[in-house]
Amino acid sequence: MTDSLAAVPSGAGAIGQLLLSLAIIVLLIVVLAWLARRLRFAQRPAGGVLELQAELSLGPRERIVLLRIGDRQALVGVSAAGLCSLQPLEAPVATDTKVAGTPAGPGLLQLLGVRRPAG
Repeated sequence: MTDSLAAVPSGAGAIGQLLLSLAIIVLLIVVLAWLARRLRFAQRPAGGVLELQAELSLGPRERIVLLRIGDRQALVGVSAAGLCSLQPLEAPVATDTKVAGTPAGPGLLQLLGVRRPAG
């Protein structure tokens, strides 16, 4: 009977172990949520009328995106404060890829006057 009592932790030890386990689980959830947000795992609908063609990150919460709306394109600034129309484009800008979340294509960088470092 003393063997079964030795395996049961004391009241304070059990509460401490429970709180430590709970803290680890909550920390894991927070880290995974941060990673999902940082890597933009949110699914975006493909095709349709509105499509994200390219984006250029300017900071942790600021970026410029090139949107295709039907047969037209527009440059839009995205920040924590909201959206800001930068410039509707008369002629379409060619991009390397149309996958959301990828770096901006050379056409967008040229339009913004940004040069990529040689490398």
